[in-house]
Amino acid sequence: MHLGFTGDYNPVNPYVEYQHGNLRAGAYYNSEENISAYGGVNLSLIDSFSIDTGVATGYGEHTLTPYAKFNYHYNDSVTIFAMPGAELQQDNTTHYGIVGGLTFNF
Repeated sequence: MHLGFTGDYNPVNPYVEYQHGNLRAGAYYNSEENISAYGGVNLSLIDSFSIDTGVATGYGEHTLTPYAKFNYHYNDSVTIFAMPGAELQQDNTTHYGIVGGLTFNF
C-alpha cells in the first residue's frame, strides 16, 4: 500500500535477501517498476518489533536512497511493515506518505 501518494505504484515487490547476523543485502522489484539493490542492518527492538535501515538503488535520479522500515514479526513466516516515503511533484513540492504491507518469508 502507498498511503498519501498521488502516483500509481507497483503494489507487489518480490525480493531475495541474504542475511548474516543483523546485516542484510538483497535485490527487489521496486514500486517504480525498477530493480533495486539494497544493503543495511536489522535492529531488534522490543518483543516482536525491529527496524531495518540502510540504502537502496533504483529510485529516480538518486544513486542511493536511504530507508527505514519498521517491522512487526507476526510469526516466522509473516512480517507486517511500514516505512516513510516521499514523492516529488511536478511543481517541485514533496508529498510524504507511508508504504506498508506484508512480507511472506519462505
